Amino acid sequence: MFSNYYLVGRSGLPLWISIIVLSFVSSIVIFLKYGVFIFLLFRFISLFYIIVFWTYLVGFERISGKHRKKFLDALKFSFGLFVFSELIFFISVFWTFFDSALSPSVELGGNWSPSGVNPINPLGVPLFNTVILLRSGVTLTWSHNNLLRNKNSIIGLLFTLLLAFIFEFTQYFEFCESTFSISDGIFGSIFFFGTGFHGIHVMFGHIFLTYNLIRLLYNNFTSLNHVGYEFSILYWHFVDVVWLFLYCFFYLYSFGF
Repeated sequence: MFSNYYLVGRSGLPLWISIIVLSFVSSIVIFLKYGVFIFLLFRFISLFYIIVFWTYLVGFERISGKHRKKFLDALKFSFGLFVFSELIFFISVFWTFFDSALSPSVELGGNWSPSGVNPINPLGVPLFNTVILLRSGVTLTWSHNNLLRNKNSIIGLLFTLLLAFIFEFTQYFEFCESTFSISDGIFGSIFFFGTGFHGIHVMFGHIFLTYNLIRLLYNNFTSLNHVGYEFSILYWHFVDVVWLFLYCFFYLYSFGF
């Protein structure tokens, strides 16, 4: 028996997700402090497995016809709240940046960037990464439009995943070649915290899109019903916009443009 409102049964998955996320954050701290990577890798694999299993169950519910319009509207509203929470997180990052950058303290030499710190040239790797990430948004929109027109949307998504990998690799290269580190005062802390967490969001968006690529290959989406794909597209465009602000302030402004 179906209705406009579908109530899911009891599940231990939310509890497992909460425990794994908490241990994942703890593993990040252990990795940054002691360099032990095995715990972080194990938690990441566990988190990935639980998320894939949970989304598989949600996809099975959709295929079985349990997701009516009211339920889909609730999913969209919930995902909107999630993106809003991510927005608030990055606003706090930029708040910290502007608090130090707009009125540099005496300890920073009265300047931003602080005396003795050589900021990364924004016209080098950062500009390349900006072009790559914006191009990935274009290819993803192309893929989405093809799906709406019942055309091949896989090619555009493959290009997006390739560009995402290039972005991740070049940002890793940028971090390795940087002349300052996260321990270099407020400048290094906020720079690597902001750009690093954005990189983590790119990686999770990459995984999200890869999962939807698998669903596209199995014809789980139609032109009229592809809410999961729309969520990944919205998330990816959000990541694009955040990077533009990071580039303008963390790179251009810090370099003196």
